[in-house]
Amino acid sequence: MGLLRMTLTHCMPRLVPIFTFVLAVLFLLVFAVFTFSTPTVYAILGLWSIVFGIFLILLALILIVMLCMYSNEVKFQGYMLEYSVKFLNQNPHAFIYIPVFFLFHVGLVALILWQHSCYSSYYMGSGNFWKLTSSGFLDILNILEYIWGLQFLRDACNFFNLFR
Repeated sequence: MGLLRMTLTHCMPRLVPIFTFVLAVLFLLVFAVFTFSTPTVYAILGLWSIVFGIFLILLALILIVMLCMYSNEVKFQGYMLEYSVKFLNQNPHAFIYIPVFFLFHVGLVALILWQHSCYSSYYMGSGNFWKLTSSGFLDILNILEYIWGLQFLRDACNFFNLFR
């Protein structure tokens, strides 16, 4: 789905924001009809399936109203996407930044989770990692380290861009 959207964005950048809204409304309405018409959903959720279907229809209506009320912003998103397509056509090596950033971000998340496991292992009696017991001040430091790591990754991408 992501590759299809990227291809559509590259071919027709001004229309992709409108297509996104329209597809979201269509998917919400299809799921609402599926929720109302399928006995399996009713068997699982009971009367909550009706509430869930109405909620999906309300979300679709909200998206339709947003598309109408914020049409200038949607057009502006199209202009920005067109500019990004021109930028990526002139600088194709920028495509490398995205997967590298994701790879480093996954490593940062793994580091943070490992540190949380190490910090909280002293404080919890069981080996349940997802218990998420608080290790006090070390949790605050862990969150600050994550924010600092994200800022470092952002600055590293900007710094790498200077030497191309």
